Amino acid sequence: MPSTPYTDGTGATSVSRAGSTHSWTNPSDGLHEDGIYAHAGAMVGGDRTELLTVAHLPPSSPLGASNPTVLTLKVLQHATDSAWSIRDDYVRLTKSGSPVGSNGAVLRAVETSDTNRTYSCDLLMAGITASDVDAGLVGVQLGYTCYPLDPDTFQSANWDVSVSPTSPEGTTGMANLNQSTPFLITVHWKGDVLLQPDRVLLSVTTGATATGIGRTSPEPVAATDNTGSVSVDNGQGETDSGAIQNPAPDPPPGERGVSGTHSRWVAMVGTFGQTKVTCHSTTAIVGANQWGQITHSCSAEVLAPPPVTIFVDSIQSSYTQAMVSASKHQFFRIPPVGVRSF
Repeated sequence: MPSTPYTDGTGATSVSRAGSTHSWTNPSDGLHEDGIYAHAGAMVGGDRTELLTVAHLPPSSPLGASNPTVLTLKVLQHATDSAWSIRDDYVRLTKSGSPVGSNGAVLRAVETSDTNRTYSCDLLMAGITASDVDAGLVGVQLGYTCYPLDPDTFQSANWDVSVSPTSPEGTTGMANLNQSTPFLITVHWKGDVLLQPDRVLLSVTTGATATGIGRTSPEPVAATDNTGSVSVDNGQGETDSGAIQNPAPDPPPGERGVSGTHSRWVAMVGTFGQTKVTCHSTTAIVGANQWGQITHSCSAEVLAPPPVTIFVDSIQSSYTQAMVSASKHQFFRIPPVGVRSF
């Protein structure tokens, strides 16, 4: 027979399992697609959910005497954005409440926006018949684990962070300066290669300062005719510009400066990751033999990422017969591309 339309599961509960640390809140909200979610969190490395257990995966209409051979399970889910990731570690059918068949989890990170993940389940191997389905005996259990498994992954002892060039970077010169300083930030994972994360969260602090510092005679000295303008940009969104004058009665500022601290994600390639930030400042100083000075600085450190939460909006199922029959007693099926089979 053709595949039946997808239908919502019924009877959701949170069931404890070995090593579970987080139960499901409002499990029944994970059955029907309506933007209201069952969820479990907030999780860090090594945490595990209880099993989101759906008691019944009903067909859209009774199957009768036609035994299905494939159950396609569709789970609409997402996780919050973090360097921690949530991965499915347990996807298994149940019959009369007991696990049957094999574990079809793929251990792949759950996306950060609502995405359907589809599993193709072999009902013949699980010993499930049409009468089992029609009697409401078929269900499923879903479990998730937070990776990397080590809760101390983002402790500073596991990381080297370097900034090049070593800050601060100062430039002094005659009158009009125009200086850009690109800072390359490199992070290196020092822990077990098998436990390294896919990305890391950095706290990056940058500063930019520009000023006039007087005339030369022959060294820079303060001068009453030290006037002009400067512009500063720390490369992370903070900027300032305007007149400077120093010294003078009731002067404008003697310098312009900005700084800011921002977090940014850095993708890891192997055990290394890199990101770049560029500070840019200019000076325009009026008068003969006037000097200006620009100083740029950058520092960075690893942050502990926020805990992660898994959300499930719907769990649906569809039933299908074997696609190809080789004989009266043998069935073969070809799972759709991108569908996990078990």
